[in-house]
Amino acid sequence: MKEKKINEQAAINNRFADKEDRARFRRIWLEFKAKFPNDKACWNDLVNQLQKDDLLYCRNCYGTDLKFAISKRKYSCPLCKIDGSITSNTFFSRVRKLWAWYAAIWLADHSIIINSCLLADITGIASSSAQHINKSIMCVLAETRTSKTCEVSSIHFFDIIRKRSILTSKLCKPIAEEIEIYDKRKAKEEKTSNSNKAEMQDSNTQSNDIKNSGANCQEPVSKKNAAKSRGTSKREAASEKDKKTIHGEQLSPDERLILNLLKRKDMSIEDLLKKTRWDISRLNVALSLLELLGRIKILAGGNVSMMSSQTLFNETCANKNQDERRDCKLSSFFHANKFHSCLIEKCAGRTSEARAKSLIAHVASFKVGIKRIFGGVSRKYLQLYLSLIKCETILQSERGRSEDNTLLKLCLERSYVGSKHIKTVNSPELLSAAFSKPQKAA
Repeated sequence: MKEKKINEQAAINNRFADKEDRARFRRIWLEFKAKFPNDKACWNDLVNQLQKDDLLYCRNCYGTDLKFAISKRKYSCPLCKIDGSITSNTFFSRVRKLWAWYAAIWLADHSIIINSCLLADITGIASSSAQHINKSIMCVLAETRTSKTCEVSSIHFFDIIRKRSILTSKLCKPIAEEIEIYDKRKAKEEKTSNSNKAEMQDSNTQSNDIKNSGANCQEPVSKKNAAKSRGTSKREAASEKDKKTIHGEQLSPDERLILNLLKRKDMSIEDLLKKTRWDISRLNVALSLLELLGRIKILAGGNVSMMSSQTLFNETCANKNQDERRDCKLSSFFHANKFHSCLIEKCAGRTSEARAKSLIAHVASFKVGIKRIFGGVSRKYLQLYLSLIKCETILQSERGRSEDNTLLKLCLERSYVGSKHIKTVNSPELLSAAFSKPQKAA
């Protein structure tokens, strides 16, 4: 028992570098252990929750007057004289150590996201079991509908796809899955664009034939040319305006401070937090905008480097990829994604400039949290990890006056998940995310 406490304390100290986050986690963790000290307390609470929600009944006669043997995790029906499992056809079906499941749900219910290694250390279960618990909870969050969602292309999460899955080909990097999907869409886009160009050429030849056939068409054609010239002049003016913003002529005080710090040497995100004494959300916004402008580059391991004068504002590369980037304002933000720009029309990065900046801040905060907590994700389960952002939104909308077990109720409403269902999960090309405000990763 002493070894378990030592491992638990060491795991908490290694996981939480900030004293405030460490103190908050310990406070919430002690509250959980005071309310649910052992596995029996969790089973008693589960039976009460199932009875309260009318989810505990005899599977044969549908009677609710049952007798329970919690130590054996079974019930007996006095009417039909049949015994059954308490957790049959529920989210906790075939669960052995219910205390570990309750611990993960309790922490997520208090907006604390942890990886499977920490969950295994503090609950005393295997890492594979902890990973199954986390993914089962993510499935519940992913299937819960929320009003505040937006559609984001999976290519924008290019640099956090670092882990392999059963879909990753042999002798290939995990990012190869996303590149393969991108290449297929790009080939499809080129095919459609070529067909459109061929149709335009055919229509131009027909219009030239009609124009040469008589002089009555001269006047409307001149009007069309004048309208085209006005449209091109507007586009040129807009492009000049975009160039000014890209070259970063106007920088905020926060952005200037970060650039002055990076002029001396490359720094990590933790060092920047210590130097600036900002919170993580404020630093993420400044770093995101500087990376969007091409002034800095975030390297592997969370180090931030200032771009050199040779690579800064590379006009040829920008002009080369201008047709591929099109209208998506998130494509130029991700340094690892500069040659793989968004090709999806429904992506939220094609909205207004203010909405794009807000979305950049949300995505940057999410990526920092994923790298710090999990070290990276696989493309197969990217949608599940994005569902963690829903947790705070769901709890705020569903939570009652004094109820704490909101996530537990959502889990009870869902039937058994199981490893077979988790293996069938695959992230689509257009992901759904609830970016209502920047994610705070504990």
